Amino acid sequence: MPSFCGFLSKVMFTLLLVWSVPLRSSPCQRVRRDDVSCDRRAGCVDGAILASVRPRVTGALGVSILSLAARWRAEEPCDGSFRDGGQQRLVGRERESCVVASQLTRSCALASMSLVLDKYDVMDEEQSMKYFSFFFGLSQFFGGLAVLLVAIWMGSYGGGFGWTESPEQQFHYHPLFMVIGLIFLYGEAMMVYRVFRHERKKFTKLLHVVIHSMIFVFFVVALKAVFDSHNLNVDASGQPAPIPNLYSTHSWVGFTTVILFCMQYVCGFVSFFFPGLSLGVRQWYLPIHQLAGMVIFVMAVMSALMGLSERAAWHNTCWTKEKRFCGEQGVTNMLGVSILLYAICVIFLVANPRWRRRSLPEEESLQPLTAD
Repeated sequence: MPSFCGFLSKVMFTLLLVWSVPLRSSPCQRVRRDDVSCDRRAGCVDGAILASVRPRVTGALGVSILSLAARWRAEEPCDGSFRDGGQQRLVGRERESCVVASQLTRSCALASMSLVLDKYDVMDEEQSMKYFSFFFGLSQFFGGLAVLLVAIWMGSYGGGFGWTESPEQQFHYHPLFMVIGLIFLYGEAMMVYRVFRHERKKFTKLLHVVIHSMIFVFFVVALKAVFDSHNLNVDASGQPAPIPNLYSTHSWVGFTTVILFCMQYVCGFVSFFFPGLSLGVRQWYLPIHQLAGMVIFVMAVMSALMGLSERAAWHNTCWTKEKRFCGEQGVTNMLGVSILLYAICVIFLVANPRWRRRSLPEEESLQPLTAD
């Protein structure tokens, strides 16, 4: 039983690894172009052969076995310390290429095991684009619906919008601008490199920066609105009655999200846009930037859903006091569901390695770091 549990844990770990590792076609292609001919009897790994394998196995077991086998093969040496005790050694360019092939074997094998995403084995490019267009259309529908619903909720049921002369109406800018900025526009910025993956990198990068700059403006105004609504609050007699700031779980998670967004914005701007750091630093930071972006987006969605529940519990008295369902509560619930479905579509489109941006032919020689 312990050995079976250990094997099962390896299977689950391998599945997570296959999905989470950023897949790149260029390493495998480089191995093929090298035309390496390693001595398989000596234990060396022919990266070109392994990278070209298109597994047609079904289920987690076949994928895991192949991945573990690839890892075992990648550990075999190319320096003459062979399993069969042979003394033959590879020299010159053949040995160097074999070492490179060994190092790339694991990543190439993982790339070849993307079963659902393999255009040769599962679907062609036209089918892939249909799926992409379908889910992208869903994301735009739910994202636009979320913006519309929050505008209706704050504009119609909340009594409209105002500024410092009316703290309650000023607060209404907070959910509106947060949904527009940290939910809808954030998701759009993440999908820039998917929707425009065939455009020049300069265009997609500039658009990515512009949208994030818009997000910054939106959430700054939203934060001012909520802090003013608390600090300028008055009681029924018109006397100042400030509400404490940052006391709820929603505010803690939301403020943490804002801080992380600012850090992500500064680091990304300096690393990739201006002035731009060295290639090695960018290559090291890129996967961190990508992962952090998705984490911040998920945190923003969590914070928004907590804020909706908090606001509904305080102000939607039809269900908290009158014990009935009303139109305002229906709008609130639909808003929460729309935000959640929008986030699911965005994460699916962004996390799917098949729809990643690929380097254009003219970018291969000009910009080594062209994948988003």
